[in-house]
Amino acid sequence: MPDKAARALIICMMAGLLALVDRSAFAAPRSKATLYLLNQQIEAGCESGAGRFHHQGVFEVDLNGDGKLDLVLSHQGLHCKGRLERSSLCGAQFCTILVYYRRGQLLKKQDEFLGYILSFRPSPEPVFDIAEMNGRVAQWHPRSDGSPWLH
Repeated sequence: MPDKAARALIICMMAGLLALVDRSAFAAPRSKATLYLLNQQIEAGCESGAGRFHHQGVFEVDLNGDGKLDLVLSHQGLHCKGRLERSSLCGAQFCTILVYYRRGQLLKKQDEFLGYILSFRPSPEPVFDIAEMNGRVAQWHPRSDGSPWLH
């Protein structure tokens, strides 16, 4: 049985390793349509054409209540490889946010706007808190509001 110091060291090492684990690796597999759009937006937003979306920029959720996973992509979650690490579709405070609704196997762009997603609550119905350019924070309820700019 290891002594207290050895146990504490093992616990610290395990905690450090857990912090390094990419939690998105445990997420549900993404659809081909989502992967296609992610790659398309990486090419559009990264000078080098290479990068990766992190979880705070990809939201696969049923936006309109039809039982199919739709997609919200925010360039705030895109981290580029190369000289510029931030997406070119982000300004000083806000980034491009794209909204796609599923139509069959495809995802069709429904809306595009500038903002910053502060938080997301998936249930019972999805709610996004979005910082807007006018300085206010708006709550977007996709199933009742439709477009983020109609509320």
